[in-house]
Amino acid sequence: MRQHISDHFFFKSIFFIALFVGFSLNIFGQTAKDVISFCDAKNYDCLIEGFSKVIRLHPKDHETLVKRGDAYFAKDDCDNALLDYNKAMELNPKYAEAYLKRGEVFYSKRGYYAAFIDYNKAIELNPKYAEAYNSRGLLYALRANYVRAILNFNKAIELNPENAGFYYNRGYAFYYQENYVLAIKDFSRTVELSPADANGYIGLGIIYDRIKNYELSNKAFDKAIVELNEAIELDPNDHDKYTNRGLAYSYKKDNDREISDYKKAIELEPNSTSAYMYLGLTHHNRANYGEAIYNYSKAIEINADYAEIYRFRSMAYSAIGNKANAEIDRKKYTELSEKP
Repeated sequence: MRQHISDHFFFKSIFFIALFVGFSLNIFGQTAKDVISFCDAKNYDCLIEGFSKVIRLHPKDHETLVKRGDAYFAKDDCDNALLDYNKAMELNPKYAEAYLKRGEVFYSKRGYYAAFIDYNKAIELNPKYAEAYNSRGLLYALRANYVRAILNFNKAIELNPENAGFYYNRGYAFYYQENYVLAIKDFSRTVELSPADANGYIGLGIIYDRIKNYELSNKAFDKAIVELNEAIELDPNDHDKYTNRGLAYSYKKDNDREISDYKKAIELEPNSTSAYMYLGLTHHNRANYGEAIYNYSKAIEINADYAEIYRFRSMAYSAIGNKANAEIDRKKYTELSEKP
């Protein structure tokens, strides 16, 4: 009798497990599209769980593997993201998106040569892949190779003329080339396409300040600060927003708020290259060259391939009469700028 009771509960347990699994799958649906509809866009754990269930049903679904990789990458789980992108490539070696996404992981881990190879492969597989040209352009811009950066941004814009980010990126490349007319045009287009995004206003503010049109510069930075205040209220843990607001405050000559925002950005993200760089520039502009060099060095420690920071640190070394280190940094800037 005891044996029969045990069998009864065993089969009953199996029934409820099967029922639960079926119910769980029904919640998420059976496709990646169902999962995306069910989960909040930033609920990465939900997305990963849902995509995992779809993959168990369809183990050769390379597109869902890439989507799960994206969710892992958003959580800074680069190892699992790479596993998913690699598996997607194994299933479909001609899937350009997998190469682009893997390149983004390599870029985030400072593996720039590997990222460059993947961007090239994505473009080879899909010559109309606007995002791949944009990513390759950013890699050239990082090396201060603005001519090649602009060529890639041009192609991205040709393929997708409604993407505000592409104009923003090209605008900064034009800015570093001191082509302010074209930079203003691109930042204005950024604002037109994405009026709630502060980046375009910051770009315009910087250019107008450079050409000494302080009235338009102040208006642009005021608008940027309004947009960033709202964005920070919605997401107070976004370190980039604090860095950008700090940059806006710097041009408004509100140094206390500027420094406070850069420090908050670093508190939220200790590996923020840009926050350390801008904090260095703030001290540099106040002739606090020791503090400037310290912050530039922290930025370089995080990202040793960011060419412009070596140029800034070289200038700071020159200001204190350290010609030897100034020359070392100048050569490093040139070396990075000339890399492919």
